[in-house]
Amino acid sequence: MNHQHEIGWQQILKGRWSTTWVTQYDQIYPGQGEKIATKQLQAIWRATIDVWKTRCDKHHESLQQSNEQAINQLTPKILALYDTKERLDAIDRRVLDQPINSTLNMPVKQIKDWIRRTESFVKQGLQRARQRIQLNTQTITLLSTSTPNSNMPHGPA
Repeated sequence: MNHQHEIGWQQILKGRWSTTWVTQYDQIYPGQGEKIATKQLQAIWRATIDVWKTRCDKHHESLQQSNEQAINQLTPKILALYDTKERLDAIDRRVLDQPINSTLNMPVKQIKDWIRRTESFVKQGLQRARQRIQLNTQTITLLSTSTPNSNMPHGPA
């Protein structure tokens, strides 16, 4: 174990190699220690980089898949919110003015935040629209039942 520590594996992984490597290789291959040690270290570095690159690629793929799954789960909620746009008053529609594709292309966390904010805003907008419709209906009912003279012809004279 001390011999391995002297060679300096930790130092190699940190990007530094000790002169003990060259000394060890000089004992095995007289006069070519530095050349062989350099080639060995390059091979170790290539292998280490390949392993890390493979791990990063696999991690990226798994993140990509989980993002796609999350977006697939959130898409019905997004579509439902966009479907309510026509039932909202013009002033309340502004929150849904951005194209649906730009909403779907946001990161998952941002989509979740957008849904949370938009759901509450749309809910309030729908309540205001229902109240306005009720008020208009009551006004129309009052106007239609309160004609002063029902014998008069309807329309201009």
